[in-house]
Amino acid sequence: MADAEPREPEAPEDQAPRVDDNDRPTIRVTDRRAASGIENQPPTEAGSSESTTGDAPDLERRHRDVLNRLTRVQADFANYRRRTEADAKERTLFANMAIAFDILRVIDGFERAFQTLPGELRLLSWVDGIALTQAQLLGVLEAHGVTPIECKRGDSIDTAIHEVVMSDDGDGPMAVAEQLQRGYRMQDRVLRPTLVKAAPAASLASESETAASDDAQPAGDGAG
Repeated sequence: MADAEPREPEAPEDQAPRVDDNDRPTIRVTDRRAASGIENQPPTEAGSSESTTGDAPDLERRHRDVLNRLTRVQADFANYRRRTEADAKERTLFANMAIAFDILRVIDGFERAFQTLPGELRLLSWVDGIALTQAQLLGVLEAHGVTPIECKRGDSIDTAIHEVVMSDDGDGPMAVAEQLQRGYRMQDRVLRPTLVKAAPAASLASESETAASDDAQPAGDGAG
């Protein structure tokens, strides 16, 4: 009986068969970053210098716009506050002007009464009391900025403070011949113009020169 060929021992079922290294498949890994040159570039982060540089002009422009708007709002508010204060003062002034105008009518009545007062009554004590009341009213008006308008004979007619109710005929510029009713100011405004009688300035000047020459002429000694 021929000898049987020797056989390799069979591997156990739970042990995988050995694979020769020469029989293993070759796996190649291609680095695409190296192929495209990405590995030579530094890694970029969120908010890098390039994005910051691009956004800086926009942020600066926005900041300027906000500051400009705030400046305009502040200026508008300051102007509004000034207008409001001026309007409040204007309303208060007009209210005081109405009251002062009514008080002036009472003072006019006092002045007309004193102009027609008989001479024998001027020394009575009750007349002094009435005059004191008139002075108190004038003091109250003066405390609120009401002052009389100065007016004298020969002043040039100023339509801002004079109201001509009577006039003499004549040529040339007109002047004040007589004050008929006193005018008043309140602060820098004319509360009531002065009522005057007007006459030619040349005739008033000649009358003044004549009166001055008569006063300068010496009186006679009266010898007969």
